[in-house]
Order: sequence, then C-alpha cells, then structure tokens
Amino acid sequence: DVERSRGLGDVYKRQAIAIILFDAGLNIDLYKFIHEMPKSISLALLTFMLSLLFGSLYAYHVSRLGIMGDLGALSSLEALLLSSMAAGISVVPLVGILGRLEKKGFELGEIKDVLILESVLTDPICIITSIMIVNFMVMGRKASWLQTRSLLTTVSTGFLMGFVMGLIWLFILNKIREARYDYLLTVANLFATYIIAEAFGGTGAGVISALIYGLVLGNSVSVSKMLNLEKPLNINKEKLIEFHGEIAFLIRSFFFVFLGLAVYLSPYLCLFSTGLLFTLQAVRWFSGDLVSRALKLGSLESEILKNISPKGLATAVVSFLPAIYGLPRAEIYPTIALIVILGGLLWSSLVTSIICRTPPSVRCKEE
Repeated sequence: DVERSRGLGDVYKRQAIAIILFDAGLNIDLYKFIHEMPKSISLALLTFMLSLLFGSLYAYHVSRLGIMGDLGALSSLEALLLSSMAAGISVVPLVGILGRLEKKGFELGEIKDVLILESVLTDPICIITSIMIVNFMVMGRKASWLQTRSLLTTVSTGFLMGFVMGLIWLFILNKIREARYDYLLTVANLFATYIIAEAFGGTGAGVISALIYGLVLGNSVSVSKMLNLEKPLNINKEKLIEFHGEIAFLIRSFFFVFLGLAVYLSPYLCLFSTGLLFTLQAVRWFSGDLVSRALKLGSLESEILKNISPKGLATAVVSFLPAIYGLPRAEIYPTIALIVILGGLLWSSLVTSIICRTPPSVRCKEE
C-alpha cells in the first residue's frame, strides 16, 4: 500500500536521521578532528558554504525562467533548502570509490583521510542546516529575535541532552560490557534521547543530541580524560561500530525504497535537477581546486578532490522534511534528491573509470 507507506514517512525520517547522526558522531575521532584534520574542516565548510550560495542562486533565478512549469517559482528559503539538501557528501559510496582506486594500485595517502572525514562532517552539517531552514519557513512571519532565540535554545538543548545522556549511557555500558543486546539498548537510548531533546528543545534539537550522543560513545577514552576520571571509561567500540554498520545499511536500503515511492516524475523537474547537479559539481571543482593549490597536491589527488563527491542518504532524508512539516510544493524535493544522488554517483563513477585507465606506474612517471 503506497499511500500507507507514505503516511509513515515521519517515523522513517526520524529513525533515519537519528541513525545517520549517531553514525557520524561514532566515527569522529576527537583527537584527529581537533589536531590532525583542519584541512577536512576547511574543505567541508568552504564547499558547503559555496554550494549554499551558488546552488540557491541557481534555484531561485532559474525557477523564475519558467523551467519549473506549472510548479511556479521558488522562494529564497525554498531555494536555500534545496541547495542545503544536496550540498553534502555520502561516506558509503565514497569509501567504495576510494577502495576501488586502491585495488587498482593507486596510493591515495593523506587525501583519503581528508575526504572521509569531510564526508563524515558534511552529513550532520547538511541535516542540521536544512532543519534550521525548515524552522524559519514554518515560523513564517514571527519576529526574527524569536527565531534567533528558538535557534539558540534548540542548539543548546540538543548539545546538553546528547552529552548528558551519552555520558550516562557510557557509565552503564562500562558496567554491562559484553552483555547481550547491549547494542539494541544503545539504539533504544538513542531514540529516547532524540525524542526528549525534541520535546524540550523543539525541532532540530534531536538531531544535534544524536550527533553528540554518538560523539561521546565513540570517544569514551578522550571523554574520560576530559572529565579527569581516575578509571577511564572504555567500551568495545569496534563491536559497536560493526553492528551499527549492519543496521545502518538496512536503514539506508529501506529508505531508498521509500524515496522511490515518493518520486514525482516531471520533465521540468528532471531538467531543473540536472542543472542543479552541474552547478554543485562546478562549485566542488572550484573549491577542490583552491584546496589542491593551497596543499600543493599532485594531479591524482587534485582530480579526486575536485570530482568525487557522491550524494547519499542525508540528501534523501532531508528531501522529506517539507512534506513532514506541511510545506508547499513538498512533492518536488524527493524527485530532485533522487536525480542529484544518481547523477552524483554516475559522475563520480565515470571519473573513477577514467582515472583507472592510466596505470599507477605511468601516472607516477608523468608527475
């Protein structure tokens, strides 16, 4: 029953968002994040901000040329939401593409770590920014100071709830280490944290709490040192990540089926989405070129940095936010998301195939 499946979209969306952000926090190494990877942070923020700027300019002005057909022109906030939705990079296809290059004998070195950490960062940035934009769209004509106060309340509540619940669960996991169903209890606590944060902090607080909750659990030793605990809190992080990866794969697979059910095919939307994809890819090429010159990267690393930026589940999840919050023209977002995701994967795969045509030994001689 397609209509019944669509009616469950709110449940699917919240589960997927919580899993994505928990996964991002769990895989962020605080030490590497703070001390070793300023390049990834710079690349992620530069690409995201430029994508927001040029993507929204494209969506806003091109929609006024009549290319959207009877759907009409987009508002500035709708254009900003579209560009935010498609500005991230998905870690799952990225790891697969980089793994293919390594199997062909290419030495990726530092650029692999830079790209993977960037992709881990852009998922939460993309989702949190999109939810904040939706908040502004829902609040409508309310005074800007109320919007600012709501934003500060949301961020602070989400951060505090995620840290406190993560710390409490860290103590519990340390006591029941290797107990049966410890991962399922961890996920149950994650959903509870998400719901409580949303209840007290409003829309968006649950997203931030899920990220911080995963960050605390994934960096138990670092958190113990920060709190000056005599006995460090240590959990089986490898087991947690391995089991969580399987659950996250199931969530991703199911959500893309749900995305297909929600697609509204239109030649106007296909043309518009293709233009948005090329705009974002041009932005990626420009930001990647700037970073490549600043870091003095070789030709292989530069090509990878400028061209490989596949989209994934975060883009799909954000595309359902307008429908869930009752915004107008909500049916266009899943369609645009699907075309951008497929187009980004095709482009990244094509570039990878072209790179693989030149043997690593020949490329080394050329450089």
